[in-house]
Amino acid sequence: MLSDREIREHLDRGALIENHAEECIQPASYDLRVGSRKAVAILPHEHVLVSTIERVTLPDDVAGMVWLRSTLARRGVLFGGGWVDPGFRGNLTISLYNAGRDPIELEPGQRIAQLIFLRLPPTSGYAGRYQDSEGVRGPKDKERGG
Repeated sequence: MLSDREIREHLDRGALIENHAEECIQPASYDLRVGSRKAVAILPHEHVLVSTIERVTLPDDVAGMVWLRSTLARRGVLFGGGWVDPGFRGNLTISLYNAGRDPIELEPGQRIAQLIFLRLPPTSGYAGRYQDSEGVRGPKDKERGG
């Protein structure tokens, strides 16, 4: 797992995250922020997809795990989790479900998830459908029209 020092070293070399913010670097992770230009309301029992401000650019020897910030979990938000393959480039799409009784509003730039970086031996890198994603990307079956 990369520490805050290692995360900063990668950022200084232009790796891991574009559009990063110093205040989002945590001791062992990076806080991802809502990329929408306007507030996103999640009504009770509603599912939404939210893109991150950050564009992730992982080298072939670093993978990522995405976790919901506990602040949202304490308000009843459920999160599908996520894995970011080595070599991935693009915005991340975060899946959120409001299991609570009250609407939840996410402000542009609000920190919503944590990206944990894991070092591994070099791989062949990601070359899948979501490479170079911009904004929210829906499920594969919806993109094919089915």
